[in-house]
Amino acid sequence: MSKKQNRNQGKKKEKASAEEGVEDAKFVLATVLEVLGRTGSRGQVTQVRVTFEEQPGKWRRLIRNVRGPVQKDDILCLLESEREARRLR
Repeated sequence: MSKKQNRNQGKKKEKASAEEGVEDAKFVLATVLEVLGRTGSRGQVTQVRVTFEEQPGKWRRLIRNVRGPVQKDDILCLLESEREARRLR
């Protein structure tokens, strides 16, 4: 192998190991209760109220910003479930 091929080989290994870590990401399934409105400078973000089960028997409700099409009773995968979006003005 040439020197260039040796350098590229290491990058491919690093990239493959980085992709494996992404698969282990934990997420929470949340159901959309209601669509509150559009926000963002061009209206590209929708604010929704979601509910999810934090612990067995304990439900939580949050306001989240969602990008893309969303409607009532949709299920979202939340990678982070601690932060709440600020309410629209």
